[in-house]
Amino acid sequence: MKFSLKNILAKRKSNDFANSGFLSGIIAGIVLGIFAFITTMLSKKSMLKELSATIEDSGIAIPYGADTLYLISLLITPCVIVLICSIIGLFFGLVYKKTKHKNPIKVYLFGIIFGAILGSISSFPANITTIIIVNILAWLMFSIVFINLTSKMKYDEKK
Repeated sequence: MKFSLKNILAKRKSNDFANSGFLSGIIAGIVLGIFAFITTMLSKKSMLKELSATIEDSGIAIPYGADTLYLISLLITPCVIVLICSIIGLFFGLVYKKTKHKNPIKVYLFGIIFGAILGSISSFPANITTIIIVNILAWLMFSIVFINLTSKMKYDEKK
């Protein structure tokens, strides 16, 4: 038996709340990943300066220079953001499935509140207001996609 994400998703029901949360989380992650990529690109000079200072201050022999570390972070950060958002979406779908009264307003409130909290603790190299607004928009997009995916599901209220 092969263990892969493709096999796991193939076994899942297409009308599953967890799967809808996972897919919605990927959408939110893509938006935030693009934002992270752009802000990292725009702040290249200051990031290279900080990376160089950190490498010098650490006293550890790092085989890569600041330019290489910058490129690695530029490529890896958006991927990690998409992964984290998809996992958050998966867990949201699992929790939402357990709620008795499924209401789209709860999903929109989750998007606004979670986006504001996540935006306030994020450390993108941008203005904090911009970070919060982008996070709220990304998680509102999550809410819209999640509601669209789950709106036609038939589910048992007792479960």
